[in-house]
Amino acid sequence: MDDLGRGAWRVASEMPLKPAAPARPRARRTSTGPTPHDLLWDAVRARWPQAERELPGAVEGRKFRIDIGFAAARLAVEVDGFAYHGKHLGDFKRDRERQNLLTVAGWRILRFTAADIRQTPERCLELIEAALLLPQ
Repeated sequence: MDDLGRGAWRVASEMPLKPAAPARPRARRTSTGPTPHDLLWDAVRARWPQAERELPGAVEGRKFRIDIGFAAARLAVEVDGFAYHGKHLGDFKRDRERQNLLTVAGWRILRFTAADIRQTPERCLELIEAALLLPQ
């Protein structure tokens, strides 16, 4: 049994492992295809290249990120899937606190459900565009 361990070291020293390739971000998928977040992001990014995904630093001293943010317009776009945002009371409460803090910090928030994004994606984009056109 002791020889087994020594043999593995010998093989590793004679055939060193190659460095791992850099990890590529992969789109998350559900059993029915891309996530609603990915679908909305792809559509938003195609129309508004200045948009940022997972935008940090919207509220000083807080670590949360905005799903899709337009920093210059102070517009936050949030994707609300029931599995994360509606199933657990703690998550539900944190989302409300987060939205309140964003509002006090001068952000406007649009929220879309997975059904909104999958069933009426153009309507979601129209609402984002309307919000971007509003004076600040």
